[in-house]
Amino acid sequence: MEKVINLNNNNLAVDLDEFYSDLIEGEIQQEVGGYDPVKYAERFTITSYAKADLYLEKVKCLDIRARKYEESVKAKVDFLQSKIDQLKKELAVELEDINNNKSFFEKLLSDYFESLPKESKKESKTMWKYKLASGEIIKKKATQSIKCLDKENVLLQYVIMNAHDEYIKTKQELDWQGLKNDLKIKDNVIVNEKTGEIIEDVEDIVIEESPEKFEIKFKL
Repeated sequence: MEKVINLNNNNLAVDLDEFYSDLIEGEIQQEVGGYDPVKYAERFTITSYAKADLYLEKVKCLDIRARKYEESVKAKVDFLQSKIDQLKKELAVELEDINNNKSFFEKLLSDYFESLPKESKKESKTMWKYKLASGEIIKKKATQSIKCLDKENVLLQYVIMNAHDEYIKTKQELDWQGLKNDLKIKDNVIVNEKTGEIIEDVEDIVIEESPEKFEIKFKL
């Protein structure tokens, strides 16, 4: 039978205690799944001023609980974020130390490579190579390559104005690969070997310099 709380009842405090006990018991049953939703709803139907005020207080408490939980979670997130930031700083410091050590030993290997007699190094068109038990020390030769910075605009206009139709695709897209195959670098000047034309005053076609590069390869 449902309890009706009477505000004039001298046993109000006792009734409230029992009512809260019913609430707690119902919540526990709800959490473990052993309750009847219909009976549970009927049991807590508001039938008095006191019960309505009690439920209002319950909603207020739940709002406070939600706010405290949000604050707790935010504090945890802030703490974890501070840990993440700290770990990132530690990672940056560690990587800097690793890279400094790596650069130190690479410099020693580079100096050793330079001290070796020429005949002990294997030379190819693009590099010098020296084999060790754990890998190879490689020094790539400096190279020059032709690079188009804006092949869809300035260079396309150059090709159109000079009637090089063989480098123009049907949609007036520059055939950069075709043009590049005909271009060579001679005495730091770009020349079209097919026409003998010197390519100059074309802003977006330049000679890109690649310096000598030191590398280390490891055996797997």
